[in-house]
Formats: sequence, structure tokens, C-alpha cells
Amino acid sequence: MALHLQAEWVYDILRGMTGGVNVKSIFIVNPVSGKGRSLKFIPLIEEYFVKNPGDYEIIRTERPGHAR
Repeated sequence: MALHLQAEWVYDILRGMTGGVNVKSIFIVNPVSGKGRSLKFIPLIEEYFVKNPGDYEIIRTERPGHAR
């Protein structure tokens, strides 16, 4: 999937999540998943929130079971 298409896909999800409601969005990213490809989503999430200010946090898991 081209990065541009990934960005649009991520933005569509983020728009649906926020839906104009003031909530904090928390993203848990496993840097090992997808052979490290999941890390590509971090800048897309950050870019979205630069353009659409809101409260968010990105948490990178550090070890198995860390997200529990």
C-alpha cells in the first residue's frame, strides 16, 4: 500500500474516532508488529493531530505483555 493511501486510510479512521467530540485518543503501537511497518503510522497520526488539534498520546510497547 502506498504511503499516500495509508495516510488517507489513517486519516479516515482518526476522523471517525474523534467525530468532533473532545476526547483523548490513545494509540498503542507495537514496534515489532508487521516487521516494524507499524512505526510508519506514528508520523501519520502526529501529522493528523497537527492539522486537527486534539488530545492524543502514542505509546510504544517495549516488551511482550506491555500493553496489558
